[in-house]
Amino acid sequence: MTGPKLPGWEFSPQQWDAVTTVDQHVLVSAGAGTGKTRTVVGRILHLLGVELTPPDGAPKANIGSARCSLQDIAAITFTNAAAADLKKKLRDALLLAGRREEAYELDLSRIGTIHSFCLDLLREFALQSGTNPRDELVDEANSIHSLHASSTFMLIPIASAS
Repeated sequence: MTGPKLPGWEFSPQQWDAVTTVDQHVLVSAGAGTGKTRTVVGRILHLLGVELTPPDGAPKANIGSARCSLQDIAAITFTNAAAADLKKKLRDALLLAGRREEAYELDLSRIGTIHSFCLDLLREFALQSGTNPRDELVDEANSIHSLHASSTFMLIPIASAS
């Protein structure tokens, strides 16, 4: 199932290499505003079999043949904002490509922060890792509150004993 080509999804030759390389893992590292998210979204679309337009002179790279499903892909970022942006852009592109079902399944995929990825693995393998599958990520605000509460809890008995 390939669907229509995506208008407005052009890539540079370097981006196209990252998008269409399928026999190895790819790390996309570049400065702000250089097209990292577009490249990662393009790579995921390519792996899902969505037809993309190559830059002038670039080979078509077996376009339209799905190599995996969304559940087989891990795309990891460092911030919640970057993860949300990646998911939004991928969802929009999937909908544009007529891949509505995959767009709706996006929240079940392993696309997120390194912290959420690791937590998902710990939950999935809770028995083997000896962790509680109900563990949750603690955001910075809750972390500071917990630190303050535990510090207060420990300091009050020490102050009373003096």
